[in-house]
Amino acid sequence: MLYEMKYISVNLFSFFLQICNFKNVVDNCDVTAEVTTPKPLLNTEEPICPAGESACADGECLPTTLFCDGHPDCIDYSDEGWCDPEHDPNAAPTCDYSNVRLFLLLWHAITF
Repeated sequence: MLYEMKYISVNLFSFFLQICNFKNVVDNCDVTAEVTTPKPLLNTEEPICPAGESACADGECLPTTLFCDGHPDCIDYSDEGWCDPEHDPNAAPTCDYSNVRLFLLLWHAITF
């Protein structure tokens, strides 16, 4: 049995309708990029703030202890937006693995 195939000459597919016809369900269909939190000015050639203080992205100086404490203190939220170990001014120093190995060797020698 053979079936006859008919082609429709009108393009029924619309990218606009496919993507943004859900505006009644999705409230950010017109957003094309996310807003990022600006970086604080932590490592500058010339100090911006006195000792014990760090600069928000807009140059405002705040006590360094307020950075990455879980509460936004800078107007632009830059004190809370970059809190990884590389950018947190209150982060613990990075671990020196050569000291760890030496400690483990000494601990092993003492305990066995």
